[in-house]
Amino acid sequence: MKLTLFTTFKPFEGHVKIIQTNAIKSWLLLDPKPEIIIFGNSRGSKEIAEEFNLRHIPDVQCSPLGAPYANRIFGMVETLSTNPLMAYLNGDIILNNTFVFAIQQIYKKFSKFLMVGCRWDVTINEYINYENPDWKKYLLNLLKQEGKLHDPSGIDFFVYTRRLFPEMPSFIIGRAYWDNGLIKLASSRNIPIFDVTTEVLAVHQNHDYSHVKDGKDEIWNGKEANHNLKICGGYKKLKNISHANWRMNQHGLERTEDFIGRALKLKMNMRMRLLEVHTLHSEYIKYHYQKNPDLQYQPYSMQMQSLINDGICSGNILTPYLPHKNFSSELIIANNPYSQAKWIQEHHSQISNINEWCFESLRKQIEIRKPDILYIADPITFDHAFIKQLKWKPKLIIGWRANFFKPETDLRDYDILISHLLYCIKYADTSGVKTKATNFPGFSSALLQQIKKDRKKWDFVFTGHATQIHKKRNKYLIDLANAYANNHEIISAYFIGSENNVLPSDLPIKQSAPRWGIKMLQEIQRSRIVLNADNDFAYEAGNSRLFEVTGIGSFLLTEYHPNIDELFEPGVEIETFRDSNELIAKVNYYLAHPKEREAIARRGQERCFKHHLIENRVLIFDKILFEHMKKYYHIV
Repeated sequence: MKLTLFTTFKPFEGHVKIIQTNAIKSWLLLDPKPEIIIFGNSRGSKEIAEEFNLRHIPDVQCSPLGAPYANRIFGMVETLSTNPLMAYLNGDIILNNTFVFAIQQIYKKFSKFLMVGCRWDVTINEYINYENPDWKKYLLNLLKQEGKLHDPSGIDFFVYTRRLFPEMPSFIIGRAYWDNGLIKLASSRNIPIFDVTTEVLAVHQNHDYSHVKDGKDEIWNGKEANHNLKICGGYKKLKNISHANWRMNQHGLERTEDFIGRALKLKMNMRMRLLEVHTLHSEYIKYHYQKNPDLQYQPYSMQMQSLINDGICSGNILTPYLPHKNFSSELIIANNPYSQAKWIQEHHSQISNINEWCFESLRKQIEIRKPDILYIADPITFDHAFIKQLKWKPKLIIGWRANFFKPETDLRDYDILISHLLYCIKYADTSGVKTKATNFPGFSSALLQQIKKDRKKWDFVFTGHATQIHKKRNKYLIDLANAYANNHEIISAYFIGSENNVLPSDLPIKQSAPRWGIKMLQEIQRSRIVLNADNDFAYEAGNSRLFEVTGIGSFLLTEYHPNIDELFEPGVEIETFRDSNELIAKVNYYLAHPKEREAIARRGQERCFKHHLIENRVLIFDKILFEHMKKYYHIV
């Protein structure tokens, strides 16, 4: 087997010199010994090539910040070497002969392939003595004590057959997403991609990012990372090791679909305990218990059922819809003082610090319930500061967020963050979340049983909040109200939450107290046109109102986002606007064309019932869990 390893190095200085030298020496011990080519002229590369008699190509086209272009070095290595097998790997990766063995096994059966695998992260601060026959034992002991298996999004080696990438894009190596882009490229060409994580030991030696001017932020969020992301087609197009269509494991070479079948059988024999944690607007909690004055004295389970029946957050609460054969689930409203006090009473417990009742009661619930999965819909309130205090550690911690993050929010304990907003996904990338996933709110069709089919009362309504993080929304609402200031034939209302409301009190429109749950849905049903606009952090469509309005069967006029046609077809199932002028013009038009408006509303409801029910979201949630279980299963 003839193999060419090629790489680029950081400057051989300080700690980086140690770890890169450790890596090179391990490559030279591989049997059979590969050809090794070093690209680039970073400080010390020439000298290290001379010391170990390696081939050195100093002249490589680089980005403005000095990182090499993948298409250049991948193209050059095909010219420089005639070997049938190529392997690019990062310059700090230690290998042993499991790497060679895996290549041999795959190459025996496949003439064309790509081989990747997860790495082990560990800190090594000294040169490894490879002359010591126990060096492998030392490394394995170090990994057992301090090592951590990296998630599948980071790929540090690519083994491939010659001419596999005849047209390599201009990815910038050493910046985020180029590695994910390479897997996407192979996947798009139906190339066999092998995940060899369980069979190959690849050790990444931890390091800082001082070799780049702005450090880790430049690596992940700078212009060159965005350059790679743009080539990939955006976050949703990224691929990683978990997308491999083949695996190498104790069964040999196995198609991923066969592996999934075995993993699915394992999953189906498990009934996981899931604890779902939400927080609600304090204004709503006060409203609901004033409406039901005896509710606070009812058992905890009845209080929770009352909140579910009222439809509050119905598009985000999953517990009532999770399949019972797979999940034993329970819902907690962590900031509800009434239900939490009743739970404490029923479990003969007590709160030691009344000022911390929200956190203390939830900790007790987690420790008594001992969930396998902790699903938290408020990861700002319950971030690392809370989770680190838990005595019971769930196997999986999942967060949901579709709003702003406080800069200090620490999500390092979260295994998965689910959102439909790119802003939230980007924040998760920089705050320690291991895996990101996309899902949307949904609509519960069961709520229609509680909605009366009243005659239309309002020409247009808006229901929601108008705060400092809703500047665009506020402008739309103000402009629309002023446009109809002197038109007394139009009957309209804004149902605005009173917390931090910034709309002018003298706005020429009826401003009513907020409507919540079923009452809000009833007002939506009574309106000819329902307005929707996002917060200032949202550059994608997908908030709850989108599905509530269409699910109820009312006409939705919503702020335009580029992804809206992935959810509904504008002009056919909903209608959109891009600015205040278009908003006002379309309100005028659709009030004057009721048949067209009602036809769009009817088609919107049909689309919602086909694709956007909460049951659809539960299936996606279950798939997200399953994908994570796949990784966990094959790691074990």
